Amino acid sequence: MRASSLCGCALFAAGLWWAGAARAQVFSPGDLSKAHASLEGMRGCSKCHVEGSGHSDERCLECHDEINKRLEAGSGYHSSVKAQQCAECHLEHRGRNKSIIEWKPSRDEFNHRLTEWPLTGPHKEAKCKDCHEPRRIEDAYVKNLVREVGRETYLGVSTRCAACHFDEHRAQLGRSCDKCHTAEKFKDAPGFDHNKQKEGGFPLVGKHKDVKCKDCHETLTDTKAPPAFPKPRATTYLKVKNIEHASCVACHEDFHRGALGKNCARCHTPKDWKSINEKGIDASFHDKFGFPLRGEHTSVACRSCHGPFQGAPVKYKGVKYSRCTDCHFDAHFGQMPLDEGSPRCEKCHSVNGFLPVLLDVKLHETTHFPLEGSHRTVACKQCHKADQRLLQKTSPKDRAEAARRGRELRVSQARIRMPDVVTVVDGKPTQADCDICHDDPHLGQFQKAAEPPDARAAKKGCWDCHTTKAFAETTFKHDNSRFPLTGKHTEASCASCHVPPVPKGDEVLATPFRLLPYACSSCHADTHVGQFTTAQNRPHDCSDCHSTKAFKPGTFDHDKQTAFPLEGKHEEAKCERCHPTIAYKDTKIARYRPLPAACTTCHDDQHNGAYDRFVPPKPAEAAKPAMTPAAAGPETHCGECHQAT
Repeated sequence: MRASSLCGCALFAAGLWWAGAARAQVFSPGDLSKAHASLEGMRGCSKCHVEGSGHSDERCLECHDEINKRLEAGSGYHSSVKAQQCAECHLEHRGRNKSIIEWKPSRDEFNHRLTEWPLTGPHKEAKCKDCHEPRRIEDAYVKNLVREVGRETYLGVSTRCAACHFDEHRAQLGRSCDKCHTAEKFKDAPGFDHNKQKEGGFPLVGKHKDVKCKDCHETLTDTKAPPAFPKPRATTYLKVKNIEHASCVACHEDFHRGALGKNCARCHTPKDWKSINEKGIDASFHDKFGFPLRGEHTSVACRSCHGPFQGAPVKYKGVKYSRCTDCHFDAHFGQMPLDEGSPRCEKCHSVNGFLPVLLDVKLHETTHFPLEGSHRTVACKQCHKADQRLLQKTSPKDRAEAARRGRELRVSQARIRMPDVVTVVDGKPTQADCDICHDDPHLGQFQKAAEPPDARAAKKGCWDCHTTKAFAETTFKHDNSRFPLTGKHTEASCASCHVPPVPKGDEVLATPFRLLPYACSSCHADTHVGQFTTAQNRPHDCSDCHSTKAFKPGTFDHDKQTAFPLEGKHEEAKCERCHPTIAYKDTKIARYRPLPAACTTCHDDQHNGAYDRFVPPKPAEAAKPAMTPAAAGPETHCGECHQAT
C-alpha cells in the first residue's frame, strides 16, 4: 500500500512536470537563440516578460548590466536609441541558430556616427570584425562577458589608436597619435611640424627641407620579438628621439678637416652650403684685404671671383677690384660716358643690386631730358625699353671670357641714349617730340594742314592743350573754339559732349573733338517730339524759347511768338491747363502744336449749344430780338458776347 502510494506520488509529480513543459511549448512562439537558451521553459519566461504586460526593457537591463551602465552614463550607441524598445532591434523566439540582432537596413550600412565614433578615412573601408574582436576589447566587464562560449558583443573596444594599431614609433613619441596623424592622411602626418617640436627641436630651413627623414633618422631593428597582436608593419623603425644635431659634423663631413673649427655656421647657412654667411664671418676677415663684402657681394660664391676658372687656378691675392669693369662687363654697351676708359657704374648703381638704379629725378635733371610732371613717376623701363640690336654689340671676346669664368653675361638691353626723342642743338636740348613715346590719342584730329595725312600730332601741337603734369588736365580754352561754353554748358563734363566711341573688335577709335555739329539737337533730345519742326523738316532754333542758363524758365513770349496772344484771365492760366500732357508712343509729352483756338476746346458751353446757329443783331436793329437764327454757317464765336477778361 505504501509502495503504491509512493509510486502514485511519483507519477503525479512527473505529470505536473510534463504538463508544465508542455504548457511552455504551447505558449512559446519558438525556440530561443543560443545566447538565451538557458531561459527556455516556463520558469525562464519571467526573466524577460511581465505577466499581462509583455516584454520588459527593465528585465533586459537586469541581465545586461553592460548596456545599463552606458545608458546611465549617456554614452555609446544605446544612449542614442534609448527611447526605443529592446525588442525593436533584438528579436527572439526565431530559432536556436538565428541572430537576435535585427540590423536595419543591414550591418554593413550601420550608421557608426551614433556610437560617438564616426568612421573616417580608411576606417570606413574596414570590416566590422576587423575592429570588433575579443582581443581588442579593453573594458574589463565586457572582456569577462565574452569569455562565455558563443557570446558576441560590439562593446568594450577602445578608441585609442594603439588598441588596434601597433605603435610603429615604439613609444618614442607618447600615446597621442592624433597629434601628428589623422585617419584620412596617416603617412603625411599633417599635424607634425618639425619646426615646432619643443623637445630637441630642429627647425627645417633651407636645404634641410628637402632631406628625406631616413637620411637623418637612423633605421633601427627590434631587439626583441614584437607582440603578435597588434602586428607591426615591419621589424624596423626610425629613431626619432635623441638625435644628435648640436653640430653640423654630426651629419655632415667636415671638408676642412677641422682646420676652421667646428662652427660651420660661421661661414655656411642651411640655405646653401656654397652661400657664404657674411654675418657669421669675422668683420675683419674680408675687410683686411681692402675689399669689404657688402650688399649683393655677400651672396656671391667665392669661386666667382677667386676661381678656379678654365685655364687658371684659384687666386686670392692680386685680384683687381678698383673698377666695376674689373669683374663686370659693360652692361650698357658703351652708351654711358667713360671716365679713364671705363664707365663710372657707381653713379647709377650700388653693390645692393643692379636694380633699382640710383639715377633719381634730381640726377636725371643733369641729362638732356629733365623729368617734369607725370614723367617723374614713370618707371624707367617705360621709356628706356629693350633694344634687341644692342645684343649685337656683345663682342666674341666678352662672351668667351664669361664662359671661361663660368659667369652669366649679364647685360641691359635698355636703350639709354635716344637722340630721336630729344634734339640737341649747340649742346642744349630742344623741346621733346611727344609722338616718339606717346601715341596720338586723337588720331590726327589736330594735325596741321601742312603735314602729310598719315602724320601724328604736330610737333608742338600737344603743348597747345596738354602739359606733363597730367594728360587729362588740359590748358585748352573752349571759349577760343567756335562753340564758347555758357550757362549750364560750363558745368557739363567733356565726355558728355565728346562721347568716346565703342570700338568693334580690334578697331582703334578716338574721342571726337573737331568738326562736331553744334546744333542743340545733336546733343539734346527733342522733348517736343517734332512739334516745332519747320516746313523744311528741320528742328526749330531752340534758342527762340530756351537759353543755356536753364531749360526752364525759357525766353518764350506767348504774345509775340504765337497766333494766340494771352489776354485777360488767360494770362493767369497755367501752361498745362491749355497744353495738356498726352501719351505719345512710349512716353508722355506736353502738347503745344497744333492746338485749336476755339473757346470750347478749353471751356464748357454754358449755353448747351443754344447759340450754335445764332448771330448777334446789328446796331441798327437793336429793337429786334437779341439773337436771330442763322441760316447756315460756323458756330457762334464766344467772343461775340464775352471778353477774355
